[in-house]
Amino acid sequence: MRTLFMSAAMAVLVLAAVGRAKADDLAGEYKVVKVLRGAKADKDAKEIVKVTITEDKITFDDGKMQEVLAYKLDRNTTPKRIDLEVGNKVQKKSFTGIYLFEKGTLTLCVTAPDKARPKAFEEEGSRTIVLQKVEKKVEKKN
Repeated sequence: MRTLFMSAAMAVLVLAAVGRAKADDLAGEYKVVKVLRGAKADKDAKEIVKVTITEDKITFDDGKMQEVLAYKLDRNTTPKRIDLEVGNKVQKKSFTGIYLFEKGTLTLCVTAPDKARPKAFEEEGSRTIVLQKVEKKVEKKN
């Protein structure tokens, strides 16, 4: 469970929405475009098949295992902030990060637990994950 999150999601993560803005409607399915450690490609990242975001959870799926994280957003800062939690009441880990959502692309940048929130994307000591939203085609009924 930790491996899946740490390898692709540590760049990542996410939300119980603070002031839900239409432009920031993150809910949906995503595919992973790239994963970085600092500014370099993360060669240790596990293959993530699908990322699903709901109103308050983000799920990373590698085809064998799913990692579910609760998230909260703060859209009133620049860059926008995201706080993530994984685990249960007995054993819980929290991660802080920043995010950017533009034109269907979600970029998340997070640090390890107990580390300071990154101030910029691709910052040394952080992980960044870039996700592309997969648009579902809706068939029109006649």
